[in-house]
Amino acid sequence: MRKVELMPWKVAVEMNKVLRPGGHAFIHTHQTAGLHDVPWDFMRFSQDCWPSMFNRFTGFEIVRTGMSGFTYTVPREFTPRHLGFETWGGFEGSTVIVKKTGSSEVDWPVPLETVLDTNYPDDPS
Repeated sequence: MRKVELMPWKVAVEMNKVLRPGGHAFIHTHQTAGLHDVPWDFMRFSQDCWPSMFNRFTGFEIVRTGMSGFTYTVPREFTPRHLGFETWGGFEGSTVIVKKTGSSEVDWPVPLETVLDTNYPDDPS
């Protein structure tokens, strides 16, 4: 599953392949970074990102979303560009429950090796 982490929308496509119609999935992950450009902050796993991944095109409907653990992010090193960061709120966790409603109408047949030239974890092979 590590390969789909680079392209999180691919997770929805792959989940659709293994879930039965009407099947449910629960996902809980990090959010942590301060929110900005809401509701266009899609890749920080806020409640606003889930519809971009789980929708009629990927064969899902969202049952419920949630955010937990409101927090402020304080930079480890303070530089002038960090001024005000401590006032930006974020969350420790983001959750979605989805239901499979049909087959995925989309795919992302892009081999990971064509967009990334490193391995995770650092694997020299």
